[in-house]
Amino acid sequence: MISDFYDNDKHGVVRMSGLVCLFDGETGHPRTVLEAGYLTDLRTGAGTGLAARYLARKNSKVLTIIGAGRVARNQLEALAELFKIETVFLSTRSPQRANEFIERMSKAGGRIPKDIRLVEDREAAVRQSDIVVAATTSEKPVVNGAWLRPGTFVASVGAYDTTMREVDSETVKRASKLVIDSRADCLHDAGDFMQPVAEGIIKQDEVAEIAEVVSGARPSRTSDDEITYYKSIGVPIQDLVTAQHMARRAAERGIGTEIEIGGD
Repeated sequence: MISDFYDNDKHGVVRMSGLVCLFDGETGHPRTVLEAGYLTDLRTGAGTGLAARYLARKNSKVLTIIGAGRVARNQLEALAELFKIETVFLSTRSPQRANEFIERMSKAGGRIPKDIRLVEDREAAVRQSDIVVAATTSEKPVVNGAWLRPGTFVASVGAYDTTMREVDSETVKRASKLVIDSRADCLHDAGDFMQPVAEGIIKQDEVAEIAEVVSGARPSRTSDDEITYYKSIGVPIQDLVTAQHMARRAAERGIGTEIEIGGD
């Protein structure tokens, strides 16, 4: 169960929150309850990381992130684990969020690069990038296909509705690999794909699910020059699997609180 309240900033609380409840597969009894907002952010970042493993160039070093919210932070954490990212260009309309993003990421440690720059010229940043991630809920494209240099991997992971759109039709047209997290959801609920299909730029059968790419049923990146594109709208099965991993690891480490919730 997820709630998304856009005015929550006025109350000093996060916009998105929720709960995941795991039930025993044999008895049906509830076993674990987890906070779902962070879990969903984590899953979204991991999903992009998985797609990038198959669709981005292995030597990718420059990353542009558009948006500076919770989802954006997990995008950087996931991609930094897989690539030797040296420079991050951050584009956002909110200076406050930008400062929070840079402060949080500078303290994250690990493989997070030190060079994170807030930029005003989004086009110039995209033109220099190996990987471009849009993590917004914009209704107008924030990525222009004409800006993309050969070899770029583009991921749009924030917009989730028919009225939202993070990349323009030229981006979709130029991409030689079009990959989504869920055919059932993206092709009917994501404006980033619905509009190019309606315009006749692409056909639905040209689009692959990430599961097909991972399994080898559909091709991954085949050259350093091709532009590739991944769209995530959010797949509940990924939340479920992530929750199962977290619950197992918490039990192994003795983390969490055990409670009685009723019965005889």
